[in-house]
Amino acid sequence: MKVPLLFLPFLILIGLLPLSAKPNFILILADDLGYGDVGFNGSTKVQTPNLDRLAKHGLVMTDFHSNGSVCSPTRAALLTGRYQHRSGVVNVLGQTGAAMQRIRPEDPFLGLELDEVLIPELLKPHGYATAVFGKWHLGPLETHGPNAQGFDTFVGCEGLAYNDFTYVYNGINRLYRGDQQPAPGEGGQYFTYKLADEACAFIDAHKEEPFFIYMPLTAPHIPQWGPDDGDLVWDEKNRFGPRDDPQAAYYDVIAAIDKAVGQVIEVVEAAGIVEETFIIFTSDNGAIDFGSPEPWAGRKSNLYEGGTRVPTVFYWPGTIEAGSSDALTATMDVLPTYLSLAGIEPETELKLDGLDLSALFMDGGDFAGHPMLFWEKPHGVQMFKFDWRRFAVREGTWKLMDDGTEKLNLALFDLSADPRERHDVSDQYPERVEAMHAAFVKWKADVYADAPYDLETVIAELKEANIIKPR
Repeated sequence: MKVPLLFLPFLILIGLLPLSAKPNFILILADDLGYGDVGFNGSTKVQTPNLDRLAKHGLVMTDFHSNGSVCSPTRAALLTGRYQHRSGVVNVLGQTGAAMQRIRPEDPFLGLELDEVLIPELLKPHGYATAVFGKWHLGPLETHGPNAQGFDTFVGCEGLAYNDFTYVYNGINRLYRGDQQPAPGEGGQYFTYKLADEACAFIDAHKEEPFFIYMPLTAPHIPQWGPDDGDLVWDEKNRFGPRDDPQAAYYDVIAAIDKAVGQVIEVVEAAGIVEETFIIFTSDNGAIDFGSPEPWAGRKSNLYEGGTRVPTVFYWPGTIEAGSSDALTATMDVLPTYLSLAGIEPETELKLDGLDLSALFMDGGDFAGHPMLFWEKPHGVQMFKFDWRRFAVREGTWKLMDDGTEKLNLALFDLSADPRERHDVSDQYPERVEAMHAAFVKWKADVYADAPYDLETVIAELKEANIIKPR
């Protein structure tokens, strides 16, 4: 039964809409998958028939962005519906946590604080079963893990499994169930397929009630293990994986992602709940190493389009018509969209930055997305040699960026004429540069004010400790 969105909260209150009418949500998040690494975005290097099927029958989001250009920030924004700066998760937590423990061991910032309100905490009171299968990367599992943040079920790892067959790295078992590490003997199944199996079992167990599954894969993040590489020996000094040809392994990893997605779809269809289930597939940031940002420039960790514009499909047969949208959107939009579709009004006011994207497919699709989107990488270790451009602003097809040096140096790009961001036109449009930079300064003051620690002070302390080295 499809009900106009406007009437959902009212019908729920008076009891005319049964609980089973609430949609199921499946959110599949790839790790470091580039915009051009899937068939529906033009890849000819690897076959992705299941993802292409989602795209053919779903809504392809051509201007959808990760909130961060690295892992943890995007995940924080995704689950809170807020810019990650409000929660303090502004860089890869392993780096941020280690650095802060060095400069302030008495009060380190370890991860997403428990008082942050996450998607599962909003859905659970309304009858949803909640689960996460995969990479958490938002803090220590023993203290800041998914089960402390509203998820009923968790099977996965804190960061990476590293060895995709044994799940053991440096002698430590990386697989967890809940906040406990299971016996090391649980290894043996290819990790991406194991996560898919866990998700499918959860669907079968909860198909009679609404559920939310968050499936943050570790693939195709390095090291590159293909599904047939179980007998290979990995020298852990080789970051790219056990094969002599890691590029070929990368394509095998993407094919395995596609197979896992197909497995989840098959179980949803077999359960007879495909028209009650909203599936999102996206990535936490752009490609690195062997991936493709095409047709954009840039990669993971920088703020060119290829660092944040990610392959994304919304799939919901019977509700979402096939097509594409160029609405300017981001991962933080998932939470408010879920709340709207489930007819949930939070009991406490949430300071959300994300938008309700249901207008894309519930109200005729006349929806432009965000008037402006902002990115900033205020501190952390420079991970890669191309780690420049410390902040960026999008307004329509205009893109303003800073070059990452200590002295402010702004560049303006018109993506409609220059999609690869090669030609700085800031001298031609000084008023636009000034207005977009002023908007960034205002945005930064707003989001920094909510952070759990003084971001500016921490940056200064990191520089003083020589942990951050200015370019």
